[in-house]
Amino acid sequence: MLCFRCVFARKVIVPKEQVLGLVLDGQAKAYPFLEHAKESGEINDMPGKHAIQIRYDHNHKSAEIFDADGKPLSGFVLFWFAWYAFQPQTEICRAE
Repeated sequence: MLCFRCVFARKVIVPKEQVLGLVLDGQAKAYPFLEHAKESGEINDMPGKHAIQIRYDHNHKSAEIFDADGKPLSGFVLFWFAWYAFQPQTEICRAE
């Protein structure tokens, strides 16, 4: 149950699904946990001009983000409705 409504939230992801959110050069991107963290593993992505790697740990339900040089980047793990409230123009990375 949500305590407040996110009236304009896109219905592409369940409101309380966890996402890994990332903002690089003012561009927001969300990585839904249910799609990407089914198993531990890595995702390579290119938001904007930045090559990144996301490492998921299924057992701990966590993720880390690294740049092309292996340096950690800051990301946010939160519910979709909360991420969307602050980043309504976010791009969504879907599992292939």
